[in-house]
Amino acid sequence: MSSPSIARAIDLAKRAEHCRQTGQPRMAALYEKNLRQTLHQVKQEIRAARIQANPFRAFQYLGEDLADAGEFIRGAVLAAVNEIFGAVAAAQNIRQSDVAKVA
Repeated sequence: MSSPSIARAIDLAKRAEHCRQTGQPRMAALYEKNLRQTLHQVKQEIRAARIQANPFRAFQYLGEDLADAGEFIRGAVLAAVNEIFGAVAAAQNIRQSDVAKVA
């Protein structure tokens, strides 16, 4: 399978590696971010081609998508809980410093 997305992914990987070798970590990180997006696009193209070849694969991918969504939601909830705990801890520290100033 040849597509512009695959060619772009290869190009981005080469550019990221070159930047890492030449001591440009910020540019390498930028190319790696773009590479991840491009690889996601390639994955979507592959899925579409497989579904077109065999429509029953759509059900298989639906199950995978539901599992991925569950993991994403769990991660988002965990991040939100951590943010709340951080905010509560910061508020408690501010209160303690205010009490110490008054005393």
